[in-house]
Amino acid sequence: MWRLTQWLAETASRTGIGGREGSGGSIQVSRHARDAAGPKTVRPAGSAALFVGLALSTFAAGTCAALPLVVAESPRARFALWGCAAALVLSTGLLARSRKRLVRQLLAVHDEGGRTAAEKHAMAEALRRERDFTETVLDTAGALVMVFDRTGRIVRFNDACERLTGYLEGDMVGRPVWHVLEPADGRAMQAAMEALDAGRVRVRADVAQRAEVTWRDQSGDRHRIAFTITVLLNVLGEVDYFVATGVDVTEQRRNHEHLLQLATTDPLTGLVNRTTFQNTLCIALDRDDGRGAALLFCDLDGFKAVNDSLGHAAGDELLIAVAKRLRRQVRRHDVVARLGGDEFVVLCPGLDEIAAHRLADRIRKAVAAPYGLTAGGATIGVSVGVAVAGAGADPEAVLAQADGEMYRVKQRGKTGSRWVPPPGVRAPSG
Repeated sequence: MWRLTQWLAETASRTGIGGREGSGGSIQVSRHARDAAGPKTVRPAGSAALFVGLALSTFAAGTCAALPLVVAESPRARFALWGCAAALVLSTGLLARSRKRLVRQLLAVHDEGGRTAAEKHAMAEALRRERDFTETVLDTAGALVMVFDRTGRIVRFNDACERLTGYLEGDMVGRPVWHVLEPADGRAMQAAMEALDAGRVRVRADVAQRAEVTWRDQSGDRHRIAFTITVLLNVLGEVDYFVATGVDVTEQRRNHEHLLQLATTDPLTGLVNRTTFQNTLCIALDRDDGRGAALLFCDLDGFKAVNDSLGHAAGDELLIAVAKRLRRQVRRHDVVARLGGDEFVVLCPGLDEIAAHRLADRIRKAVAAPYGLTAGGATIGVSVGVAVAGAGADPEAVLAQADGEMYRVKQRGKTGSRWVPPPGVRAPSG
């Protein structure tokens, strides 16, 4: 038995079972061996040792079973050897089953590793395609797209921005966003970015902000841009970037202003029209917020003769000249309007009666000065009716009062205001 045991130990040592020297070669699979094997089924490390172990266990079991037949031993020794043989057979079966499970697990791990690598490759490819798609959308979209960080430095400036401003993205990246803004808008933007970076203000990431600013292009031209600004947060929930998507609304705003001007002003003289004047008069005489006002109703004397003799073009030129002279006589916040034909009104919020009649005299003198028209010289006069009312007065009644006063002045044949000063107040002088 001792010789058999020694032989088994030597055999196991030579095949690498339990020996350090042999284990390295039998368990590890070299890179060259794997390369030479090609796409064949991967053989798990340690398979050779497992096969040898199975063979040795089988040999030992057979030896233990055969020895009682050839060696005259006592019955106890015979039963012990048979029991040992049975145990070895059982262990051999367990080893074989363990090997199958080990092979299945190793193959499963290998397949899983292959799938993981393929998934990673597919994910990387999907990200690359998504990045390329995003770049294409940003560069081909008609909208202006600009990305800047929390300090206001530009990190993305798409093709539409380049076409509008004339600046290249390479020149704009790293520059502050207010570089392309009108100075007033730029100062406001800079102050907002500095306050955000210093933590003095917060922005909501779930609400898109809308802003309208004026851009200056490389040649100095102005463009009105309507932006929608969204916030990108980092993993800590802090503001990382702002994405500003905008459209050029310069033409729309210009058309809107033109329509507003047509709706609120007289197309010939540029003065306020009747509708706008009436709204302004109501505000000035409002019972709660109004200050009261003086109203001067002006009707030109001699205009029809000029219009008939020199033509309608000369009449229009004369009306434009009168409008300019009226504007020069009033304060900045006073309102001069043309009601139609040769009728004008001047609305002066908060002006008292004495100051109103002094203004009427100045208007009379300014309008009466000679005009050098394209078709020839002309001289006209103006009749001015004055009405002064406090807050809460009826606007229509005040307008009718000034109109009636103007007609009384005209009927008297005077080119000026008819006003009798109260006791102790000196009448306005020329």
